[in-house]
Amino acid sequence: MADDLSSRAVSRHSNAAHQRFHVRASNLNAWCRLPGNPFSPGLTLMPNGPAAAPVSASFGPLNLPEHIDTVTCLLSSRAARRHANRIRTIIQIVSGAEVLGEAEADLGWQDAGAISVGLSSPLSERSELKLSVTLEADPSDNVFPSLILSYTLAYAGNPLVSLFNASGSDKGTEHGFGDGVPHCYALEYFRLFSPFREDSFSLLEIGLQNASKEGGTPDDIPSLRVWRDFFPRALCFGYDTNDFSAFDSERIATFQGDQASRSDLNRFLERSNRPAFRLILDDGSHASSHQQISLSTLFSSLEPGGLYLIEDLNWQPYPESPTTLEVLLNYLSEGKIVSPHILESDARRLERDIESVSILRPNDADFAVLRKRR
Repeated sequence: MADDLSSRAVSRHSNAAHQRFHVRASNLNAWCRLPGNPFSPGLTLMPNGPAAAPVSASFGPLNLPEHIDTVTCLLSSRAARRHANRIRTIIQIVSGAEVLGEAEADLGWQDAGAISVGLSSPLSERSELKLSVTLEADPSDNVFPSLILSYTLAYAGNPLVSLFNASGSDKGTEHGFGDGVPHCYALEYFRLFSPFREDSFSLLEIGLQNASKEGGTPDDIPSLRVWRDFFPRALCFGYDTNDFSAFDSERIATFQGDQASRSDLNRFLERSNRPAFRLILDDGSHASSHQQISLSTLFSSLEPGGLYLIEDLNWQPYPESPTTLEVLLNYLSEGKIVSPHILESDARRLERDIESVSILRPNDADFAVLRKRR
């Protein structure tokens, strides 16, 4: 199990239970709710009237690692009914009188989004997180919406995080899927993939868009666009139960198939001329049986030293046993691949071919990194 704090996010999942901050507030009204920790959910600030002083709250000292250079807050606006008013929110990271970073958001009816603050210099012992909210009111509308701070992350940013945030992917630090929070996988991915970023190689991602998992119509390939931009010489293959061929381009090729079908997976390998993949990422159905069938079928197509990643090991669409996480933890402790979803011959081959297995958790969800023997 890896424990590399240098690349992780600091969030309410990682340190909130043990740290209480000094809270300073001003101009609060009866509807404001301030927990003592910005890394816990539930902070609510209702702005005062348009002509009144801004409502503000500060938390600190932050006592975060020196490598932290970005703070992201997930915000939403809530009100009893539709309205035309807007909440202007300013978030600052301050150290005494010095402002280390500042950003703002403007939220309307039921708006939600992320606001990221980049730091101009390292955090100090006196660093604080400060939020200020002002109501930008429509004179004809007397509804006072509330601002909800639902989640806070602090981390060291990198170019891959920026690409995933821009794409709307939960692999970054600003977006979750559904009611979830960002997985922050890109914090670890940047470290893992940077050594071969400029190389010419082939990669495969299983599962191309969240909407397709819910039976929707494919209208984007966010992750493949990120891989194409991050790896300027890579040939990017995509595999999904839906048809994404409309997005095929010079360095992107997609294939339709079921990751739980060995025949579909082998047909894909044949149609793609059996490339030796440097990188395979499974972000498909997340069903353990599907993950294990895909692993046993595709791992042999990795080039020596190649990486096979399986995301979201803590969630399944329906209960199955053993989970993929249990299979991999058993391998780490016993050196054996044991699963009813993996053929005996494939299990023995995996045991021979796997060089290492790491389980990483940059924020709220585990993912696995399997390296093929060199």
